[in-house]
Amino acid sequence: MNARRRWGISLAAGALLAGAPSSRLFAQDAAAPASDDTEQIVGMIRCTLDGEESIGAGILFGTANDRLYVVTANHVVRRGAAACTDIRVELRALPGEPVAAALTTSFDARRDVAVLSIPGVRVNGIDAARLPFDRLGDPAALARGDGVFVLGYPQGRPWGTNVAPIPIASVSDSVLVFETSQVVPGHSGGALLDRRREIVGLVLEVQPPQAAARNIVQVIELLRGWRFPVDLRGRFALAEPELVSAGAGFSCALRRDGAAFCWGSNDHGELGSGTRGASLEPVRVSTGLRFASISTGATFACALTTEGAAYCWGNAGADDEGPGAVRGERVERRVPGAVAGGLTFASLSAGGAHACGVTTAGFAYCWGENDHGQLGDGTTTTSETPVRAATEVRFRSVTAGFAHTCGLAVDGRAFCWGARGEDGGDSTARLRPAHVGGALRFTSLSAGSFYTCGVATSGAGHCWGNNQFGQLGDGTTDPSAAPRLVAGGHRFQRIVAKRANGRPHTCGLTVDGQALCWGWESEALGRGNLQDTSRPGTVVGGLRFRALSAGFSHTCGITVRGDIYCWGDDRYGQLGDGATATRITPGLVPLPP
Repeated sequence: MNARRRWGISLAAGALLAGAPSSRLFAQDAAAPASDDTEQIVGMIRCTLDGEESIGAGILFGTANDRLYVVTANHVVRRGAAACTDIRVELRALPGEPVAAALTTSFDARRDVAVLSIPGVRVNGIDAARLPFDRLGDPAALARGDGVFVLGYPQGRPWGTNVAPIPIASVSDSVLVFETSQVVPGHSGGALLDRRREIVGLVLEVQPPQAAARNIVQVIELLRGWRFPVDLRGRFALAEPELVSAGAGFSCALRRDGAAFCWGSNDHGELGSGTRGASLEPVRVSTGLRFASISTGATFACALTTEGAAYCWGNAGADDEGPGAVRGERVERRVPGAVAGGLTFASLSAGGAHACGVTTAGFAYCWGENDHGQLGDGTTTTSETPVRAATEVRFRSVTAGFAHTCGLAVDGRAFCWGARGEDGGDSTARLRPAHVGGALRFTSLSAGSFYTCGVATSGAGHCWGNNQFGQLGDGTTDPSAAPRLVAGGHRFQRIVAKRANGRPHTCGLTVDGQALCWGWESEALGRGNLQDTSRPGTVVGGLRFRALSAGFSHTCGITVRGDIYCWGDDRYGQLGDGATATRITPGLVPLPP
């Protein structure tokens, strides 16, 4: 086995990968301006049309089968019956290295929309998985007088957006009209951006004193009608996909190409391999699907395809025949099965015996057991079909714990529902989402076993709920209904809580990639000893991580190099190292070829 192979994900959603950054095309740092990110999916188009050079712009909107697809203004590439030849597209992250493109047969002359395809993505050195497709804005939110920005190539000159906003003259379901004070014909086919630098329109003809852009919603409807893969979506979607996930006695992860692998216990079909035999090493989940994120519950797993379809396998009920997040008979649970309802999700999370996801519209849906109100629909009725949480709040992500769920709203507020964890029970369970955290705004949340942790916009860690084993990390074992500051003054990227029931531990990832753990005295703390700690302690080994996941009694993470390491209890093979010996320090998980 090749232990040096990299783990990650093939995902057209602008998410971070586990592998090392591409030397040619990569996402900007999270702190970079949004406009810099958006510029990566707008390219300059040059071609020969009727014997003359034609220059315009285009918006990258999707990828499939080693091809990128670009939407542009039809007049940039066609003039009557004449069509462009020798088409080249210059991408922002490949300066001076234009790539060849071809016209597709899909176009609409009346709406002035056409599609190009760029073949050989990998050969051209383009890492499509890192393109920030989550830059779709909401044209319906615009009104007359609102400022917009135009992103394109003014007659082939160095490009960018206008510094001063251009006022909108009118907005309709079809066209957005704006002034042309800073726009020239070379912007045609480029992107019209709102103040958040999100795409709201496809720029068409420029006829001073006004210009027009096709409403991006209508453009997407056309593209989908032509059966193209459309990866453009709102920025709140898929904020942080799970690439590695530790369950009760098993673990799962995604390879860079989106293939799913699991290892460890398999009494309930949780490895998705088509059998019930445990495995001490990673085995391929039995499906040809490519996934964007993966999340493990207690004895089941769910994964989200790059198209936003949810699949689950294993068992999420009290026993193999009990109700839960996984539908179907015994044999059907051994391999991934589609979640009912036909919803398109942007993020996904598996909990104790339920799962939840955020749709591309920003609404939270949950399915599975509901005895504590963890589905958030106002009832305690179990449902194998996703039901919408009873709120109009739009969410960026959702996290399913053992018996409760929390959602991160697009404005950073935290909402939770299900069992309240201060006493480790549900005497005051919330059946609908309720705001928690007061004035705090969060960048990430993680629901555990009767407690929750989150990272505030300041980078400070906060936890609340049950604290019997010091899992809140505040230096005490006292429970708290309100968020408490994690001790140590650390600045975190993310904190992960243990979702499986039992004595919990918590781990945090600092902004510099350091792994810290705290809570119950277990091997999962990675500290070289088995002492309880109610304050964050450094995981030994000096590794730097980009993702972590806390299982029942083990922890897994992906390093900044893209390698998977696990540590803790290994009685079921959940560490994936081919043995069953407990490991109190991180050990490499070898990747099958």
